[in-house]
Amino acid sequence: MKKQVLIGAATACVTIAALFFGWQRLRTNAPRLPYEDSFTIGRVNGWTPYGGSWRLHDDTISVSSSEAGAKLTLGSHAWKNYQLWADVQLLGHNGAVGVMVRVSDAAVGLEAIHGYDVNLRTADAGFEIARASHVFLSLQQAHLGGGVFAKIWYRVHVVAVGCRIMAEAINLDTGNAAYSGFEDSPALCLQSGGIALRTTATAAAWRHVRVEKATAADADAITLHVKPGQMPSYPIREREYSAMRESYLAQVPANEINRPTNLGTFGPVERLDAAELVGIDAMRSQLWNAAPVRMVGVVTSTSPLYLQDPTGGIHLGAVPSVVFRSGDEVEVLGRPVQDGPVLRFDPIAGRFLSDRVPVVALSVTATQAASGWYEGSLIEVTGTVRSSETLPGGQSEMLLEDGTQDFNMRVPYDLFQAASPKLEANSRVRVRGVCAMDRSKNPHRGTFVLFATSSADVTLLDGPPWWTGQRLMWLICGCFVLIGGGVALYGIEERIKLRVVQEERERLSHDMHDTLAQSLAGVGFRLQGIHRSLKASGAVPQVYMDDLKLTCDLVASTHREASASIAALHPASQQDADVLLLLERAVYSMLDDQDFPVIVSSHGNPRQLSPVVADTLYRVGREAIANALRHSQAKSIKVQLLYRSRDVVLSVTDDGVGFDFVPAKIGFGIRSMTRRCETIKAKISLTSMPEGGCRVQVVSPYRVHRGLVRWVG
Repeated sequence: MKKQVLIGAATACVTIAALFFGWQRLRTNAPRLPYEDSFTIGRVNGWTPYGGSWRLHDDTISVSSSEAGAKLTLGSHAWKNYQLWADVQLLGHNGAVGVMVRVSDAAVGLEAIHGYDVNLRTADAGFEIARASHVFLSLQQAHLGGGVFAKIWYRVHVVAVGCRIMAEAINLDTGNAAYSGFEDSPALCLQSGGIALRTTATAAAWRHVRVEKATAADADAITLHVKPGQMPSYPIREREYSAMRESYLAQVPANEINRPTNLGTFGPVERLDAAELVGIDAMRSQLWNAAPVRMVGVVTSTSPLYLQDPTGGIHLGAVPSVVFRSGDEVEVLGRPVQDGPVLRFDPIAGRFLSDRVPVVALSVTATQAASGWYEGSLIEVTGTVRSSETLPGGQSEMLLEDGTQDFNMRVPYDLFQAASPKLEANSRVRVRGVCAMDRSKNPHRGTFVLFATSSADVTLLDGPPWWTGQRLMWLICGCFVLIGGGVALYGIEERIKLRVVQEERERLSHDMHDTLAQSLAGVGFRLQGIHRSLKASGAVPQVYMDDLKLTCDLVASTHREASASIAALHPASQQDADVLLLLERAVYSMLDDQDFPVIVSSHGNPRQLSPVVADTLYRVGREAIANALRHSQAKSIKVQLLYRSRDVVLSVTDDGVGFDFVPAKIGFGIRSMTRRCETIKAKISLTSMPEGGCRVQVVSPYRVHRGLVRWVG
């Protein structure tokens, strides 16, 4: 038994350990080196986004980012010495784009990450290595000849070996290259971590991301291009950093620092300066003739297209072959058009002034938004989610309310939408988007609709209350599972106890057979030998011979009863036999081949009895039969077993002399039967009167329920 328990415990421990390590493996899901991206087949397995709205197109992954930046991470702490290749491209004309190595502890936020950042900047044509420990500190700067431009692909190669971080950047159009490197202090060096694609204050794109193991020789190959003095000591003090910055700027041509750039135009831009400059609020409050007007605004939404200036926002009509991005500041020539209750601006010509100009959302209530005063403006509203659905094309739509107004929220498709927090019904959220009152854009029952730029515009404030219907259902199911598991464990425990009891009874039966039964047999054999010897000698009076014969018979009878009791202890004695058959065997063993009528009968549909119930009925019935044979002077005995729907009834009836039954004066045998019946929750009754015979009846359940099992049953 102990061996089986130990084997079971060992098996359980091994199973739990296997499940734990399997779960850890699935949880990390970190790719192994070498690694090459799967963007060409539309997969982003293993990547984790932090901010921004990500897209896949052909072999390129791109992001529309705010001034807070965006990151996409991959890898694990097991990555130590490796080299990274990636093609990077700025999609805006300001900001920085690049990659990171030895990355850990990433989170949403501009500086919320640990690692080494290698980036390209448009403002000063810089190629920089920075150390990020939730604070970015520039370590080394180099100049990329010819400058850094938007819509140009640059290949960035970073080698991280030990505490050396070496990097190179190549303009894939011109071949111009820049090299940089830094050897970090051993006390501050980040020894391991994954990689990241990172952008700050601009939209950007990446392709051909590849990671391989690296050696010191790979770092040395870049070190050959780094000029002496380009690896200064760690700039601990501010003046040292300033000196490093001034030294860098002295190398950059003046025309590559804050250079004027034509960011793009469309249409007959020569007509722009001649038109009247009008604010969006003035367009709504005045009637305009057919003459075009000019406006300056910042793009707040690209699908649909909205512009906003300090006085309000407006829906911009379609502009063929022109790509707008959130944050672009544009000057547009066009005509205001009243489209039902909504004012629209149809563009004729325009030019881009700058990009990544931050627009702060106005925090208003849903009632204020429903008034129409904020039509076309970027606003921020707090509400409770009532329902959510996914529209064709991957766009999602939510119905929200804030206690006074119902409104809708539309979020464009996001590549990592599955990784976003799930918004359950009754969740409290803060949403940001462009407010539109046009019912054609808001077919559902909300009073207005918000158009978000990405899933990052939805912030979960608080989840639904725990007592929602679905959670209550899970709680109830969990309770049933726990109860079922408890009942199953209790049943296993009871079976183990029963098996232990059976094994102990078997041991006792063997021990008693080898001691008590054999001793009684030896005593009987010796007495019978003495009786035969004395009878042959004839020297003992007959009266003593009769007493000796009676003693021999008594020892033989005691031996038979002891043998029967010992046999009843053995579990094998009840196999393939019911209670009636066992009682019948017991009767004939007591009669010792005497001719005595015993009537055994069964009624009802036989059902299986639990071992403890069957054993108790057998022992009580055997005691009742033994009492009848010894004391009743009966001419016959009836043993009956009645199977009823809820219980089983055992009756032992004799036609003997009976007795005057007084419960206060019952003997040891009756008390023993009563105690046995109490152990199985059975009821025993005894009916007798002088010259009226005696009947012992036991009413017992089929099975004995204890503790939790009885409460559940």
